[in-house]
Amino acid sequence: WVKLKVPVDMYGVGTAFVNNTTVGFTGDLVMLDGQEEAKEGRKNIPSSRLEKVAYPIYW
Repeated sequence: WVKLKVPVDMYGVGTAFVNNTTVGFTGDLVMLDGQEEAKEGRKNIPSSRLEKVAYPIYW
């Protein structure tokens, strides 16, 4: 990608940088600004167990 100078918005690394042998977890971006953005085979699955967490950079 770099050699061809292809524009890239982001890179995903999955668990490549996580040194954790107990839990394997990755998160997928499935919505962006209210629009579905999931890769093929993924989708937003609403859950009543999820709650919004205030992250200082946005407030």
